[in-house]
Amino acid sequence: MRFQTTVALIAVVGMTAATAVQPRQDISADDAELTRKCKAAAETLDKEVKTPETLEKIFKADVCELIKLEKELDPKKLEEEAVKYNKDLETWAAQSDENMETLTEATVCLVTALAVLGAAGEVLKQQGVNVEKALEDALKEEAKKCKDSPSAIGTPYPTNPGTATTSPAKDASARSVVPLGLGAVAFVVLAVFEYVAESCPLPKLSAENFIYQSGCNLMPMKARLADWVLPVIQPNLKITSTPQVSRTSSNPSGYVWAECLRDLGLEQDAVAHGVRGKAMSSMRWSGTMVGEDYGKVHAWGESPKTAHDVRIASPCEFLDLPQYWMEPLLVRYATHHGVEMRFKTELVSFEREESSGAIMCTLRDLTTQHTYLVQTTYLFGADGARSVVAHSSAANFSFDHKPSKGMACNILLKADLSRVTNAAERFGGLNWLMQPDLKARFGIAPALRMVRPWHTWLMVAFAPGEKDDPFQGLTPTSPRLLEFLRLSIGDPDVDIEVLKVDPWMIRESVALSFGCGSKKQDDDGDEGKDDGHDIFILGDAAHRHPPSYGMGSNTGIQDAYNLGWKAAFVARGLAGASLLNSYSAERQPVGADLVRISNEGMVSHFAVWEQLGMMAPTAEDGLRQVQELSEASAAGAERRAKLHEALENMRSECESLGLNMNQWYQSGAIYLDDEPAPRPELRGDPVVDIQISTYPGGRLPHAWLKVPKCGNEPSTQDLAGGGSFCLLTGHGGEAWREAADAIAKETGIPIKTVAIGFGLDYHDVNRQWAARREVGEDGCVLVRPDRFVAWRATGAVADCKAKLGVVLDRILSREEL
Repeated sequence: MRFQTTVALIAVVGMTAATAVQPRQDISADDAELTRKCKAAAETLDKEVKTPETLEKIFKADVCELIKLEKELDPKKLEEEAVKYNKDLETWAAQSDENMETLTEATVCLVTALAVLGAAGEVLKQQGVNVEKALEDALKEEAKKCKDSPSAIGTPYPTNPGTATTSPAKDASARSVVPLGLGAVAFVVLAVFEYVAESCPLPKLSAENFIYQSGCNLMPMKARLADWVLPVIQPNLKITSTPQVSRTSSNPSGYVWAECLRDLGLEQDAVAHGVRGKAMSSMRWSGTMVGEDYGKVHAWGESPKTAHDVRIASPCEFLDLPQYWMEPLLVRYATHHGVEMRFKTELVSFEREESSGAIMCTLRDLTTQHTYLVQTTYLFGADGARSVVAHSSAANFSFDHKPSKGMACNILLKADLSRVTNAAERFGGLNWLMQPDLKARFGIAPALRMVRPWHTWLMVAFAPGEKDDPFQGLTPTSPRLLEFLRLSIGDPDVDIEVLKVDPWMIRESVALSFGCGSKKQDDDGDEGKDDGHDIFILGDAAHRHPPSYGMGSNTGIQDAYNLGWKAAFVARGLAGASLLNSYSAERQPVGADLVRISNEGMVSHFAVWEQLGMMAPTAEDGLRQVQELSEASAAGAERRAKLHEALENMRSECESLGLNMNQWYQSGAIYLDDEPAPRPELRGDPVVDIQISTYPGGRLPHAWLKVPKCGNEPSTQDLAGGGSFCLLTGHGGEAWREAADAIAKETGIPIKTVAIGFGLDYHDVNRQWAARREVGEDGCVLVRPDRFVAWRATGAVADCKAKLGVVLDRILSREEL
């Protein structure tokens, strides 16, 4: 049958899950028996799978759902065992970083296998390759490995904690029952791919949307696309057994970021893996981790003002979740929602076909070194500062580059610092270690932040303005580096293992546009304007800046959250292609502001470093400057005053709630025709102070509500999102509900209508929504899927359906349909 190759793989996955739950005596490692059961399972599944739609549902199901299709086994018992095993596995994985790394690697192996065989299977069969026979041969070979040596199998799936296993080597009389792990399945499929690849010409695949990324930024976009069951490819997520330095960035100020995860239902998982509260309560300057403090600034929701504003502005709280822990959560969500992902794959190049205008991408599988083509309508690049997409001659992105402010280096290390950080006065969310007389020193100022309590850390050494690269030749085993780390920590006996050293440049660069398209020609034959955007850049590919304000991953994820729903609406025929142009119009100003503000924040750090002697010409001069802080002299008084001022200026970064919340979009996807006046000016500091309003273009204000006759208290933020428009109204707004329902039925546009008030869908018991909605009870607020206000009406109108239809047509560029 047409889908037999893919279905056979699912059968193997299903049997793997079943045997992993508890070794079964009726499934042996005998090659003939294993092959027979795989073939039988494939035939059984073939009878179930008749259409591509059914197959898609199977792909989107969890493993416990897949194994229920195997008729030889009891579905109810298997499901119960799978649930129990998954819980045990989560407990096991949480016990240590090593366990989590093994689990992550095994999961990546499986998803890689699914992607490789799923994409290549049909192409190979069309070339006359007997993929089923190759799979059987590989399974036989793998079964022999199981019999001879379990350690010979790829990457084995972790053993269920508490489950006794019998080693054939230790007990020769025991029956050899070695269940295949997920890594083994991946190994088998990759072996099949190697077996047939040489005889197959360069495959050519097609995808409506092609996503190329090197980190977590595009995960929310893939999730939104997954809600619409679109084919999406992620080529370049590399998860290894060793944490990557580039994947340890934190998100300490990510309110909008946390709200994105809340919309996906992942907030609780993020909280469980992140750090919050007292463990990240301040930014600290001291000589060493065990030394006396020079100063502290309350940060990330712990200052009285920010803590108050946080409760007003968002249902979420500050959270420090390193990318190393965030990515597995997002990968799991995406794959469970039907997103096709490719790992260890690089985008070699891409070009636009002149005849069709389609984008043809050349990819290389880094495991097999084979290349293949993907033809796509839209290309989304979130592939970092060295972006292939952003710098390709096939695209026409231009950047506003400012001179670099120097070099920096990320140093990922393992060290048990529990004994030196167990006191609150000795710890901050970010620890600046100022020792101007330290001879074994790299750069100007090092900062130490926790990745995982209390044994995994990230040291960032900054070298602003230096002409020569101080990190050149630095390796994880460099003796001078280990000495520098021990002296900075202040404990000469601490055991330190450096995992990775990653130098980088402090940049101030932003793309002038985050989208581009093919160029039209004007009447004279000269190159003109873009004919609509179909290539997009997000995250560091679009804006590059230092980590000041902690907004790197936050902003990249917000880019994807903005673009994801628009791409989904266009692909489903609910919106015109011009809707995609609004992405750059809305997000480029946000990225430009962030680049400017974060670089200004870097300069603010320089002022603190200067007063603590870190920028003195010699170590002796630096030590003398620090000693001045203790002197009752004119020089001491002046230095203390300057240090006080510099630390007070750091409050802007530590209390930067406004930078998160005050984003305001202006584009064709925002309807302003009914607004009688411009948006009100913000009172106060736009970086620190928040502005709460339903004026179109801003975030939907947060207000706690109550479900009548129920104890649940959702936020207004929880009512919106989920890939749908949301219309909020109140008493007298029934005409708006009828209008939204009628338009949704006629057009297919998803619109949720919610009435807030006594006796309605939700009760405004705290009167927060009444204070923030800025429209009458019979008015309405239309919220986009990214939970930004698109339009509002102060009250009911004569023809609510006509008005709402005009608004939606404008926002979604539906005149193009």
